[in-house]
Amino acid sequence: MFLGHFAVGLALKKTEPRVPLGVWFAAGQFLDILWPIFLLTGIERVSVVPGITVVTPLNLEILDWSHSLAMVLLWSLIFGTVIYWRVRSRNAFIFTGLAVASHWLLDYATHRPDMPLWPHSERFGLGLWNSMPGTLALEFAMFFGAVYLYAPGMNNTGKAVRINLVLMVLLLVIIYAGSVFGPPPPNDQTMLAIATLTPVPFLIFWANWIDHRVIMVQSITSKSKEN
Repeated sequence: MFLGHFAVGLALKKTEPRVPLGVWFAAGQFLDILWPIFLLTGIERVSVVPGITVVTPLNLEILDWSHSLAMVLLWSLIFGTVIYWRVRSRNAFIFTGLAVASHWLLDYATHRPDMPLWPHSERFGLGLWNSMPGTLALEFAMFFGAVYLYAPGMNNTGKAVRINLVLMVLLLVIIYAGSVFGPPPPNDQTMLAIATLTPVPFLIFWANWIDHRVIMVQSITSKSKEN
């Protein structure tokens, strides 16, 4: 899953507005930020096997340290604690942690049986990736539903900010479409890891830029109403 993880960040943003949107994106994608790092260190492994599922050719051979349920609970606790330390908000701790944990549930629904409960345990997965219509329906319904929830906060922002949100949404859809309908990636762990990590800092920075301007407008509007 790809768009669905970004959807979680967009949807949960309102639970604690002081946490920037880019941080919510990072929470939803956190396991897929760890995964390429663990590929580069060699403690996890992936290969490209065209046809292994309808949606993706990735054969996720070892996911124990980034994606096993036991480790996900640990990553959720660590992520939520760091955000709580910065924001001092119980909502920030709870919901950023839930955003990280949601990754396992969404991957469990979409992956073939490659999701472990703990390192080196039996692996599970409902295999939605074997249905292209089902996968696309879930991803797009979640993503555009979350955009719909986030968009009202931009009503009073400038045109440039709204255009940036539209462009970011389009870029995410294009990246997703390329991964689903494009040619298989090279069967090289290092290249796969680098390709996965490369857009992440840019997307986080861009989301934070948009969100910062939304918060500024909301703050000004709130002060005007008080006066």
